[in-house]
Parts: sequence; C-alpha cells; structure tokens
Amino acid sequence: MVLAALGRSSAAAGTRRCTQVTPARRSSCRDWLQHAQAAPGREWPEGAVQDRPSYPFGDGRPERTRLPNALRRLPGRFRDLCAMVHGRLLVSRRASSRNLAAGGTALRSIWQGTLAFGLVSIPVKLYSASEDKDPRMHYLHRECLQPVRYKKVCSACGLEVPESELALGHEYAPGQYVLVEKEEMAEVSTDVQDRRIEILQFPHAEELDAVYFMKPYYLEPQAGGQRAYQLLRRALEGASRVALCRLVLRRRPRLATLRPYLGQAMALETMHAPDEVRDVTDLDLGDDVSPSEPELRLAQALIDTLAGPFVPQDHPDAYRDRLTSLLDRKAAQAPAAAMRPVGEDMGDLLERLRASLETEGARV
Repeated sequence: MVLAALGRSSAAAGTRRCTQVTPARRSSCRDWLQHAQAAPGREWPEGAVQDRPSYPFGDGRPERTRLPNALRRLPGRFRDLCAMVHGRLLVSRRASSRNLAAGGTALRSIWQGTLAFGLVSIPVKLYSASEDKDPRMHYLHRECLQPVRYKKVCSACGLEVPESELALGHEYAPGQYVLVEKEEMAEVSTDVQDRRIEILQFPHAEELDAVYFMKPYYLEPQAGGQRAYQLLRRALEGASRVALCRLVLRRRPRLATLRPYLGQAMALETMHAPDEVRDVTDLDLGDDVSPSEPELRLAQALIDTLAGPFVPQDHPDAYRDRLTSLLDRKAAQAPAAAMRPVGEDMGDLLERLRASLETEGARV
C-alpha cells in the first residue's frame, strides 16, 4: 500500500530535480534516469561497465546494479536517496558473498584512506580484527516481556529533554558545568577529515609494552596498492620492526602500531596515550620481600611443567558456551511469539506520506 501511494508520482519529477544539483551530478542523474525508463528491470550490459553512470548521489564507483521498479517511480530526493542506499547495499552484499564463498566471514570496513610510506601512498581499508560474540541481553518489563526504553531527563527539573535542547558540557567542578558549542568542538577537531595513516618511526616490537595497546584492526590494500602493501610488510618482517603511526579514527587522532601478521597481512593496533597508562608505583608490590633460591627453583620447575605453545582453539569461552546453551533451552520452551502491535494507524501513515509527496512536488 505504501509503495502504491508513493508510486503515483511521475518519473518526470526526478528529471526536474536534476536542475537543482551541479552540472556533473545533473548529467549523471539524467543518464541514469533515461536508462531506468528505457530498460526497466534490466542490468547494464557486460561491455559497458566503465561507460555506464553510477547512481546520482552514490560514491561514484561504477557498479552493475538494478533499482526496483517501485523505487524508480519515487520523485526527487526520495528516489536519489533510495538509489544511493540500494546501490551500496548491493555492493556490500556482493563483497560479503565473495568473502563467504572463500570460506571466511563477512567483514565490513570501518575506515578507508591511504597509508603514507615515504613518497608512496597505499590505498587501504581498516577492519575490526575482533568481535564480541556474547549473547546480547536486554532489560525487559517483567509483565509484558518487552524491552524498556530510556529517556533523557534533566536531573534538575525532571523534564524529558528533546534533541533540540541537548548540548555538550564539561564538569570542571562537582555540579559545575561549562557549555561547549559544536563550533568550538570543530575548532579543536581540525584534522577529523584526515584520511591518512602517517608513519612516524620504526621501533623494535619489544620496545612497545602490551599495556599501551587498545584494539586490533586488519589493514587491507585496495586496487593498485597490493604491491606496495606487501613490500612494506616484508620490509618490516626483515627488519624485525613495527611502524609507529598516527591516524584519525572515529573523529579522534590515535597513536597506533602497524606490524606484519601471520606472514601475509598487516595488523594495526591503536594505543593509549602515555599519560593514560597508570603508574605502577601507586601499587603496593612488596618490593621489600625477597624470595629464597629454593622457592625460585620450585616456581621455575612449575613453569616448566606447564610450558607450551599458545593454541587459541585450546582455550574456548566456557562461560559463553554455557550461557548460549541456557538461552537456547529457554527459547525452545518459550511460547510462539505473537504479532507485535503496530504503533500507529496505517491510514494516518499513508496520509502523511501523500502530504510529503505533495510538498516535494511543490518544491520542484
């Protein structure tokens, strides 16, 4: 019903929308729309991979994609947005399918940019090297077994605060806050748009204590960067060194190390700043206690009996296995799930969608 209501608008509205964007995007949008009207439901031919236009508001990469007929009838901004989302979902799905077919798991890059190695720039992507596999738990209302919601409530007046009234602040003294505007935060974060991994120096791996490491990532070379990527990896292996580098990750500059991993890849580990690592002098370590020689020999003998190589598969997460078994048993005994009630009337939703389309048509 919703698609039927949206489909009443004509494709001509999308053509008029092109006059409000830049000439380059206007041409791409017009070519894409003409193809969609002339060949609905058909993919681009094999020989025209480099010539066909991409989606008008995508990332510019040519992809063999096909927009469903229902989405192709949307006007203006609605169609452009759906085209962009549809194209990127297909690209992500194909990459995941290729990875799964090769026996791996679906990975999604969290960052992409360049690795600066001297005068060489290597295009790379960053992937999380670890994931949390613990079953996700929720707080439920015991009476109706539905998740509870949290509201943003002012601690002084007790009123719920809408998004438009939220602001950032810093507590400089107990109960005393200063307001920090978005413009001021932007001035501090002057390098958040930097998409570059800058190598600072090449220390020995044993010079970096593990207490500084935060989170590991995999670094993958992109098209045209594989040769330089493998060159840097093999050079680090030969020198028995790691690369100390800096990058902007999640809008914050981070110190990191880049090292060879498993003889074929490179791993990047973000690091704590020096002042974030606490001093061990604050601990009572019993420095005045000195063990005797017989005690040292016994301790060394115990270590020798348990010595062996590290095999990750020999140390499974027993707690997670027990928790998963418990949740599976409870899910099998639970009654069939009932249809959840719809939060709003469908007729009212359709009216609002029609009003949105009329407003969009008036703007065009």
